[in-house]
Amino acid sequence: FKQTMRLLTEHHKDSWVGPKLQAVWEVMFKESEMLVFELWYGGEMIAADIAHRVGRSIYVATRFFQQSYRKLQPGFLLALVETKFLAEAGFVLWDLGGTDSSPMMAYKEVVSFQMSRPEFLAKFLPVRAG
Repeated sequence: FKQTMRLLTEHHKDSWVGPKLQAVWEVMFKESEMLVFELWYGGEMIAADIAHRVGRSIYVATRFFQQSYRKLQPGFLLALVETKFLAEAGFVLWDLGGTDSSPMMAYKEVVSFQMSRPEFLAKFLPVRAG
């Protein structure tokens, strides 16, 4: 967990994930409420998603990838592997949060479906209890 947080901080220099939130997430991680999906290449972590479960739904709070491996598209690779794992584990909703015109958000349009809040709630509410 600590390595993931260090790499996240290195990737997102102006990240909204500060020390206080990292401390909360660490407690959640130890209690199996926070999940970290890692993609490794050789002996190096090259991408990770930091997420938490809500019933049979997973919310990805933030993610990162190593810029030096950009040509390998580690974020997309992680998304593909992660969604297969989650589906096999019984999860039915993979929530990537909102989007905007930022280039950092562009992947969401490729790997997911966008929906309005009412559409999302119609899918989320039945699965949140597990």
